[in-house]
Amino acid sequence: MKSTLVWTILLLRFLWAVLISGVQTLVFILAHALGKPAPPAGFVEIAFPPVRLEGVTLLAWMISLTPGTTVIHVDQAQKIFRLHILDMRNQKKTLNGIQKRFFANVIFLFGTEQA
Repeated sequence: MKSTLVWTILLLRFLWAVLISGVQTLVFILAHALGKPAPPAGFVEIAFPPVRLEGVTLLAWMISLTPGTTVIHVDQAQKIFRLHILDMRNQKKTLNGIQKRFFANVIFLFGTEQA
């Protein structure tokens, strides 16, 4: 697969994630404004693939720019992102979505980390 196509797919997946997460975050904000309790927020860890530093940076950037998730720590040695998630009720779905939408394309674009 050509890298231009992979970049395009990754961009479209990112924009879709931003749109969907933005709507979900807006619903949380409006519900809270109407007196409903906010969903539980919390911290989780997700392993990231062994890609070059540029790929790690891109992944952290995409995750943080998607509403509802923020990378708060990158552990390069353990290959783990520590995330803050706005809605812990959907923690598994959120983590699976990150892996499905972004990981394969980033691995293709940035290869594996050199030892």
